[in-house]
Amino acid sequence: MLERLTTLLYVQVRENHFEIRRIGRDPASIAVPSARPFTTRRLLVGALSVAERTLRDVLRSRLRLILRPVMVIHPMAMIEEGLSEMEERLFQELGRSAGARRVVLHTGEVLSDAQVRRLADEGK
Repeated sequence: MLERLTTLLYVQVRENHFEIRRIGRDPASIAVPSARPFTTRRLLVGALSVAERTLRDVLRSRLRLILRPVMVIHPMAMIEEGLSEMEERLFQELGRSAGARRVVLHTGEVLSDAQVRRLADEGK
């Protein structure tokens, strides 16, 4: 029952902004620019506290989530040679500190809603 009520979010992380798509009955997609830059010359998320605050604020104010969501996080830039272990941990921490109940990390092509659902189910 709780799984059916849980919100599933697909979060694309881009340079200094997020694109967030709600998957399910009431799909909504929003672009969220950061008030302060979080991307540095070397890292997509170099200022973790700024990125956390931006993501947490949008989850609370614009999406008005009641339960903690499951989040599929997809870094969209600066991953030419894949993610290092530290970057993987950073994206996991970003999702959890923003309020996610569970975080699944994805690299590769942009996902459809069905692919996001399948990836979230596999990540249980």
